[in-house]
Amino acid sequence: MSSESESAGAGRPFTAAELDACLKVLESVVADRALLASVSAEDRRRLLLAAGRVSRLERARAAQRELARAFR
Repeated sequence: MSSESESAGAGRPFTAAELDACLKVLESVVADRALLASVSAEDRRRLLLAAGRVSRLERARAAQRELARAFR
């Protein structure tokens, strides 16, 4: 991925085209996970980790709060 696409959305709203592309990829993977076989291992890992972090946002925040409390 280019650095331009990696920074897309960082601190600014997504464009309609960016959102549409993201939705198409995620919906395609939901419909047929075998599509991930055509993606490099590194990109596949990044995609799955990012999707997981987004889908479990509250759990991640709770874990961060717990860790902060433990350090205090």
